[in-house]
Formats: sequence, structure tokens, C-alpha cells
Amino acid sequence: IYAVDAADPERIGISKDELRSMLDEEELREAVLLVFANKQDISGAMSASEVSLALGLQDIKSRQWQIFQTSAVKGEGINEGLDWLVNAVKTK
Repeated sequence: IYAVDAADPERIGISKDELRSMLDEEELREAVLLVFANKQDISGAMSASEVSLALGLQDIKSRQWQIFQTSAVKGEGINEGLDWLVNAVKTK
């Protein structure tokens, strides 16, 4: 599970580098990836598609991944993401 501050576009490049570094770790090479585009409750937050493009998720072909818009403060999107993750792991 990788959570991104969707309300901080200035740091999305750092987040992309960190994600790529994590995905290159041997222990995670076959892991499915769930991304939370968090802080959707903040005006001007990047959408899930904007975060996906900024992180280069469309270039990830070697693993199953999904991104969900979330607001941890409001509890929105988290359960949907976790449900997806459970199903993805079951069918892997």
C-alpha cells in the first residue's frame, strides 16, 4: 500500500522516486500495488488519474496495481481500496 499526498503536487516527483525504489526491492518484486491518492478532502487535490500519470503507474506492466482517491480524515475510499487489495491477493 502506497499513500500519496494528492494535495502536494510539488513533491509528487519525490514520491515517484520513492515508489520506484520500493518496487525495485527484491521482497516486493511480485507484490500487487495499491495506491491511495489521499487528501481528496482538500480543495485542489490531484485526482487519481493525475496522480497516476505523475507517478508513471501506466508504465508498470510487471504487476497488478490500482489507485483509489481517498480521504483518510473522512474515511472515504479506504475500504474500497482494501477490498480491491484483498481480491487482488486472492486471485494472484
